Amino acid sequence: MKDRDPIRYLISVLLYGSFLLYGSAFGADKVRLQLRWFHQFQFAGYYMALEKGFYQKEGLEVELLEGGNYYQKDHVDAMLSGNSEFFIHNSSAIVDRANGKPIVALAAITQTSPFALVALSKSNINTPSDLIGKKFPLVSPKSLYAEVFAMLQGEGLNAEELTFQPTDNVLEDFLGGKLDVMDAYVTNEPFLLNSRGIDYRVISPYKYGTNFYNDVLVTSERFARDRPEATEAFVRASIKGWDYALAHMDETVALIHRRYAPDKSLEHLNFEATELRKLINPELVKVGHMNPERWRSIGETYAKLGMMQPDFDLSQFLHDPVRTPKDLTTLYQVLVLVLTLLAVASAIAIHIHRLNKRLKVVLADRLNTNDALVLAKDAADMAIASKSRVLAAASHDLRQPTHAINLFVDSLSRTELNGEQKHITHYLKESTRSLNDILDVLLEVFRLDAGGITPKTEAVLVNDLFSKIDAEFSALAANKSLRFKIFSPYGDMAISTDAKLLLSLLGNLISNAIKYTEHGGLLIAIRRRGTQALIQVWDTGSGVAPEHINNIFEEYFQVENPERDRTKGLGLGLAIAQRVAGLLGTVVICRSRPGKGSVFEFRLPLAAAGAHPPSDQSDSPKAATAAALPVRHVVLVEDDLMGGTATKLALESYGMTVSSYGTAEQALADPDIAAADFFIADLRLPGMDGLQFLDAVQQRTTRRIQAVVVTGDTAIDRMEILRSTSRKVLFKPVNLASLLAAIGSQESLS
Repeated sequence: MKDRDPIRYLISVLLYGSFLLYGSAFGADKVRLQLRWFHQFQFAGYYMALEKGFYQKEGLEVELLEGGNYYQKDHVDAMLSGNSEFFIHNSSAIVDRANGKPIVALAAITQTSPFALVALSKSNINTPSDLIGKKFPLVSPKSLYAEVFAMLQGEGLNAEELTFQPTDNVLEDFLGGKLDVMDAYVTNEPFLLNSRGIDYRVISPYKYGTNFYNDVLVTSERFARDRPEATEAFVRASIKGWDYALAHMDETVALIHRRYAPDKSLEHLNFEATELRKLINPELVKVGHMNPERWRSIGETYAKLGMMQPDFDLSQFLHDPVRTPKDLTTLYQVLVLVLTLLAVASAIAIHIHRLNKRLKVVLADRLNTNDALVLAKDAADMAIASKSRVLAAASHDLRQPTHAINLFVDSLSRTELNGEQKHITHYLKESTRSLNDILDVLLEVFRLDAGGITPKTEAVLVNDLFSKIDAEFSALAANKSLRFKIFSPYGDMAISTDAKLLLSLLGNLISNAIKYTEHGGLLIAIRRRGTQALIQVWDTGSGVAPEHINNIFEEYFQVENPERDRTKGLGLGLAIAQRVAGLLGTVVICRSRPGKGSVFEFRLPLAAAGAHPPSDQSDSPKAATAAALPVRHVVLVEDDLMGGTATKLALESYGMTVSSYGTAEQALADPDIAAADFFIADLRLPGMDGLQFLDAVQQRTTRRIQAVVVTGDTAIDRMEILRSTSRKVLFKPVNLASLLAAIGSQESLS
């Protein structure tokens, strides 16, 4: 027998012992996810995280536990007892936490709850008020009906008047007449009814202002505290799985049908996938996103229903990875292993050369991978920067002509006009103001995609809002011989929202209604609903067929324009409206009857008492009348010919003398330039820019010159420059009232 090599033997023993002791540092972390129901597309992200190795790459070995009948088992208690580490809950997770169950919410997959009630079309059940006295299936826990109770409460109805009927088969008892309504997921039961040719009607609580999260990923407080790295790894991999599933729906459906739910048809799974995607809304909201304020609102809803105490502290319910102490167990194990290997370093000296060669290969592979990641990141940064530059250029180029239009209209309104011309000029002024606001909103929405803006909440007076709506759209409706009525019985009502975004949202809805209404008219209405305002746009147009209701908010979709005739528009109005609604934290709902008309509605919070602003009286510049602004010499430096001409004409209508130049250099060639009373300079000029021009003028005189900088430039670098200046800055498009106010305010300080 050949003598054993003592060095190799020592290496083998030490390595074997080390990996026995510390192998868990390298082994996969085993966790279990309890699903709420049977296998279906509702859990697609978790299937794809397994299939694509996302869990494995995070060092996790994940087992999916199929649910079954959620009504008959408390999976939360099972998880807390150690039967699983994670569970797919719904919004009642906050009730469980408030009532003493130590669970933590990690991610909300579905931004809008799929829960709804279904009634047969032949029944007389059309609205929540029709539900009183009707027979519901009796289910447990009652928290499953919280959204229904909240919907009724919001409509001023008494939830205690509902009638619950025991049932063994909800669907069959519903179709057999034993139940008047049945609870449903809009991702599932409608497919079953469609496949049987049943005509039905869906009543969704979210359409009446009750919008809960669903498919909320939760874990125990203990697991999140003791195993923070595993918790974070599971969430990361799961979200990546959902991103993949939603981007590859056909592949995902095929996998679920083949491996998890062979009894569900491909048609059924595809239906579920399509409807679920709408509720997740990945185009607008990052998958898994949770808003603490929305959770607080959900908690308040449950509290009003008596299911939990009010003023619940969210801090222990919502997972905060920053606050969670880092799990150092694995690090300690690795350090011990490294120390063990160092202790026998002399014994493995003969292997250094081989290990070095292998290490070089590994490092080369990693460097290649890192290079690819760096290149990908650089490409993404370049794309974002390019997008920002395009948006900045679009902002500047679009604001220039609207700036000129504003000032031309203001000048026109100061000429001798007859009554009819004054009336037309008033509406023209309101339309240009609306155009300015819409331009601002659209550009800001695009900038929001690049992380540039957030909506600005203020108190908006309803009277001012509807006055602007009437001025802009009543003439359009009259041009089609349509009635245009506004119902606003609350003279002092104010809404807490972004004024410009709200005008854009309403404008798109009203324009769409006028476009598709040939006879009858429109009604724009506002009603109080508790602490919210319900805003509605009614029309007597062609209506929308039930099969198209869910598509009308998609970009470029037009029910009556399948041939894509561009003279009929682009089909972007409702898509933009829904996008703007999302920015305002609401959703536009459509109810329609083909051949009869439609109503589009949304809800916004009412402004707090005492927060009402003064009524908008900015049509004419009261702070800067002709008497307050004596004749003076104004120097205008503007390279845009139309903008310069419009500004000159507008100021001259107030008796001012205006010297206009196309560049700063031309203006500075005048030796008496510093003697002017006021200076208006565009920021972006050929050669010297507007701020540099004003600095050059200031050097020619000892008095502080009075000046304003105007710009249509919203590029981030330019905005930083403007923030650093002490000069007054006005952003194009500028109306005459704003310009005169800027002149008057500086004159009062001089």
